Amino acid sequence: MYGIAPKLPLNINKVEGFQATKNIKENTQQNLKHLLLTAPGERVMDPDFGVGLRNYLFDQGSSTTLARLEGAITEQVSTYMPFVQIQNVEVAMTELQNENLMQVNFTYSIAGISADERLNLSIDPKFNR
Repeated sequence: MYGIAPKLPLNINKVEGFQATKNIKENTQQNLKHLLLTAPGERVMDPDFGVGLRNYLFDQGSSTTLARLEGAITEQVSTYMPFVQIQNVEVAMTELQNENLMQVNFTYSIAGISADERLNLSIDPKFNR
């Protein structure tokens, strides 16, 4: 069965070769993750692409920083994925025992396809994925 796009990280199986995303919901969630994790300037030929969540990881979790980050997420999604309507964005930054953690949760819908999808990302500086 053919898919929409390669599923990342790349995996090969005996039936379909490279595994692929099978539906719009799965593909949209994968693309949202890439949009959030890619740092501006990191994508070749499009230096404005990406939110760069890791760039915010060691910032103070003040209301100003959180508002700036939520604004960046909303702006990037509306620019690069205009078919996604974000209903709610929640960003939490914590420092527990000298370990910085970031939790990003948002609810979105895909125009004409689905309602109330949810994306939850945890950013931990110990992991480089």
